[in-house]
Amino acid sequence: MQIVSGAAFRKRSPHPLAGVTVLQILADLGTSPAARAAIETAEALVQVGGKPLVAARGGPLVGELQARGGIFVRFPARASDPLAPALGVVRLVTLIHSESIDILHARSRLGAWIGLGAARLTRIPLVTSLPASLDTSSPLAGCLESVMARGDRVLAESASSAHLAEALRPEATGRIHVVGPGIDRSAFTAERVATARVRAQRQAWNSPPDEPVVLLLTEMTPAESQGFLRATALMLRARRLRGLRLVHVDATRDGRSCTIDPGAENPRALPPCKDLPAAFVAAAVVAVPIGKAGPACRRAVEAQAMGMPVIVADEGALAETVLAPPDTTESLRTGWRIPFGEPEALAAAIEAGLGLGASARERLSLRARAHVDRHLSIERMRDETLRAFVAVRGNAGAT
Repeated sequence: MQIVSGAAFRKRSPHPLAGVTVLQILADLGTSPAARAAIETAEALVQVGGKPLVAARGGPLVGELQARGGIFVRFPARASDPLAPALGVVRLVTLIHSESIDILHARSRLGAWIGLGAARLTRIPLVTSLPASLDTSSPLAGCLESVMARGDRVLAESASSAHLAEALRPEATGRIHVVGPGIDRSAFTAERVATARVRAQRQAWNSPPDEPVVLLLTEMTPAESQGFLRATALMLRARRLRGLRLVHVDATRDGRSCTIDPGAENPRALPPCKDLPAAFVAAAVVAVPIGKAGPACRRAVEAQAMGMPVIVADEGALAETVLAPPDTTESLRTGWRIPFGEPEALAAAIEAGLGLGASARERLSLRARAHVDRHLSIERMRDETLRAFVAVRGNAGAT
């Protein structure tokens, strides 16, 4: 007869957020990273016994939010409407009272302005989410963006945006939590990408199975991307690197693509890339040498989640996605950082990535995946967000 300790029957202590109602507010539930993060956070709250509400105009992900336990609240606030902040505050105060909201979490600039007003009127805590970069191109832009740092707790997607927020509002120091973008490892796992998908992607590129492909992910106009490809191909040719193919894919629009090999003079158009995980597996090296912080960071992290050697621009939030000397040792490297938009430096890093032996490449791949799992996964993002909610409730020591 097996004797079971009485401890097995003791009721576990409830999570600090059990019974807590959290309202997240954002522009819409489209396919943006903010919408995805709101849904993941809602599900995490459900799992610990919290009550998650999400206020937005609507969008294609409303059904997914509801399927995962979130409660959708239609909240029509248009940034183009000059009365939107004032009307939004009135609506939000009414919602806070009717739903007994305990915490507000603003995931957009307009949501932050509305949330700030409503939170101060109702005396409930406000959490804000900083994007990977902030617009400080003018004093007015900086003033408008500074609201994102006025929460009682601030979630920053990168250390660089956290530092910028502290510069805009020094009083935010000590209230900022750096929370990575949160990559879905189930979608970006190399072993889950069928061989047929990889073969189809290579066929779309007109690339034979044994040809190394360097995948460039940027946000450029067609003319800009072609010029950048020509310059990079010229540098690779100078290094006597031939027999490979450069493929450029637009990282944010419709997957528009073009290609060139170092021996050719002009790039040529390709069909749009609709299967990015397969493109990662089909490539030998992935480079994100230029781009807006948010989308570019996400692509760099997704590529590392697939175990790819990754090259990024050495600036701001994008540089933070990759572990590389001098900030870490060579034995911990997960990719390369290069000066912003320099084809010569890009060519040198491509040569280093292609030159990895099988064992070195496998070790780098394992480090890259582990780096994403520890710091940049959805699970990490969910945990850190809930910790911020606990902290803002005054229970920082209980998680």
